[in-house]
Amino acid sequence: MKKPTPFRIFSGLAASIILFAFTLDFGGEVYEVYLNDKLMIQQAVHGKYDVPKLLLEKNGSARISINYVNCGQIDTERKVSIRSDKNEILKEFAFKNVSGSENKRMDFMVKDLLTISDHGKLNLLLVYSSKQIEKRSIASVSFNKDPKNPSR
Repeated sequence: MKKPTPFRIFSGLAASIILFAFTLDFGGEVYEVYLNDKLMIQQAVHGKYDVPKLLLEKNGSARISINYVNCGQIDTERKVSIRSDKNEILKEFAFKNVSGSENKRMDFMVKDLLTISDHGKLNLLLVYSSKQIEKRSIASVSFNKDPKNPSR
């Protein structure tokens, strides 16, 4: 077995660094959207991503909860805005800053979306923002047209 030379050690180290530079994703953002505590969307955000679709029943008593984590931390001055398909802000919810074991979820009711969307006729966009993140689309929301057939 040949004795490792400084050149071989350096070459191996450089190759490892180059390979890992393109495969590891440290940090980043992760969010989850719940409907009545049932996980509906779980998304990791690294660069460009497709905005998930959220199809809802016209049930005003249902609760939507969003948990957003940025680089392992909960942001400050968190907001969720409900926007039209033309990106107009129709309503905005502001949430208190949290720390420790406090509830980190951002909650609001489906009835808020129903009222804004003319009782489910319009498609909406949920957008997250905070002091740390200017604007991040988290879900495209539409309402089931036929409550007897949830797949439509």
